[in-house]
Amino acid sequence: ANGDGRLYAVSLRNSVPLAPNIAYQGFLAGDRGWRTFELPFTSFVATRGGKMLGQPRILDVARFASLSIAIADDVEGPFRLEIRGVEALREGGDVEVT
Repeated sequence: ANGDGRLYAVSLRNSVPLAPNIAYQGFLAGDRGWRTFELPFTSFVATRGGKMLGQPRILDVARFASLSIAIADDVEGPFRLEIRGVEALREGGDVEVT
């Protein structure tokens, strides 16, 4: 990814009917210059409406339904994050954003 120095949230959602509106978020700094980011699944936290949930929830990586990336620094203004690709790697438990 090639960023602009701002903070971005990577959100994963499961297709689990018992967990509606729950997203699991990991964060990356969109550093300038092309680089590869690795976000271990264990670094994702359960959220609802952008707020962390008090009780731990387990991310079921076998039931991914969607992935989204959003600006996460609460600063208004232009932003830019170029992404060449996204990979989910089972071995080592990482999501790779390139």
